[in-house]
Amino acid sequence: DAILGDTISTDALLAEAAATPPGADGLVFLPYLAGERSPIWDPEARGVFAGLTLAQGRGHLARAILEASALAIRHVATPMLAAGVQVRDMRVCGGPARSAVWNQIKADVTGFSVAVPGVLETAVVGSAILGACAIEAYPDLPAAIGAMTRIDHRLEPNAELAPTYERLFESYVALYPATAPSLRPLSGPSA
Repeated sequence: DAILGDTISTDALLAEAAATPPGADGLVFLPYLAGERSPIWDPEARGVFAGLTLAQGRGHLARAILEASALAIRHVATPMLAAGVQVRDMRVCGGPARSAVWNQIKADVTGFSVAVPGVLETAVVGSAILGACAIEAYPDLPAAIGAMTRIDHRLEPNAELAPTYERLFESYVALYPATAPSLRPLSGPSA
């Protein structure tokens, strides 16, 4: 909103991102607009668009932003997977889960099946589950969860895109250590 204002709707941006090739024609975004937590742990980390050319437009920027959110999930999951954690699926919720485009990007980038719940506002569902248990409508939390939640549909990763997203992930992971030393002096109080 701060950049585009009322000039384009979120749905229109998502449509432009969907019409842009996976990998955004080599454009990579580091989404560290408020620093970054795991696995970087740097409150001074900054966002970066890398690989921008004259041939790319707004759809490329939008796609790179969506892909960056999935790349960040993959970055956090990488050490867990290396430690032997098994991931059956990724569950999405809230506003971003409304976007089939974004959910598919998450599946394609991470390689995880994406499970979309029937009710996306999980905080509300969680409160209802606790309330149902409090009034003894269900004997325990597992019973209430089983009765009050469901997966509406799943999105599977497109295996044909795995090489594209492997290259993109390698660039994504390499960008932070390559750019942080140059950006750090710009993040101080006089910046």
